[in-house]
Amino acid sequence: MPRLSLKRRLQRKLPRVLKSARQWIHVLANGRRPGARLVFVVGAQRSGTRLPLEILDESPEISTFSEGTDPYFERVLLRPLEQIEDQVRRSPASVIALKPICETHRTNELLERFPRSKAIWIFRHFEDTVNSATVKWTSGRAAVRRLATREFKPSDWRAGGLTDEKLRLVARLYHEGMSEHEANAVLWYLRNDLFFALDAAQRDDVLLVRYEDLLKEPRAHAARIFDFIGVPVPAGAFGAIRGGERPRRPFPAISADVRRLCEDLHQRLIEHYRSELNLPASALSARNPVRSPATPLGAGISPEPPNHR
Repeated sequence: MPRLSLKRRLQRKLPRVLKSARQWIHVLANGRRPGARLVFVVGAQRSGTRLPLEILDESPEISTFSEGTDPYFERVLLRPLEQIEDQVRRSPASVIALKPICETHRTNELLERFPRSKAIWIFRHFEDTVNSATVKWTSGRAAVRRLATREFKPSDWRAGGLTDEKLRLVARLYHEGMSEHEANAVLWYLRNDLFFALDAAQRDDVLLVRYEDLLKEPRAHAARIFDFIGVPVPAGAFGAIRGGERPRRPFPAISADVRRLCEDLHQRLIEHYRSELNLPASALSARNPVRSPATPLGAGISPEPPNHR
């Protein structure tokens, strides 16, 4: 990865520094707030998990940290939870949003460790997620092979939360001629299946968010996120969502078994998401974003949006 220039690093850090300064000024003027609450943004890689973080960052009450960001992460993984607790106690923010995307399988553990915390689980149609992952990485097939042969290291987060049954499934699906698209589809299935394997669907502290809807109707769906967290919607929340004309990339053929697994799981996610929104089945198709009946909706955005990791 090319090293960022000093100017680019300053441009990235300056808004965070200024927000922290304003939060400390608030603490000095009004007294320290009660301990910060944590929000975890989770899901599968390349499903748009960066977008909720960008939206939340518009709030003056929320500090956001993606993978690799001090002081909460060591590269892509969270630091030891004791260190995170210490940092939370020191923070002037009222809410801290973290994106431990490689540790989605730890969602229950994190929610139970940190009182009053919540999780936002974002999902995206598997074809778009897989297309994006295949452009960014060439490691999908090797990752699936390690799972299939059980040659992964204990530290390999891709195996996190996988039961023997799921590992046997991967062994059955893997073959030497597997394409990167097919391998990334298997990984999409494994990471999103955790939503049901962890019983996240039964938790009141987990909110399922559909990436396509957040882009298509930002006012309705960003407001839903802030309401879930219990923070007022900031004025700039919708400016964080940038659309644009971009044609949908074609999706190559993959094995019927893998496609069926992904399609069935996506439909299960859609059905649970629909139940959270209290919408009838006819209001939500598998590929087209929903129009929320309760909230005025903004103008439509291109169905192939920019990639938010």
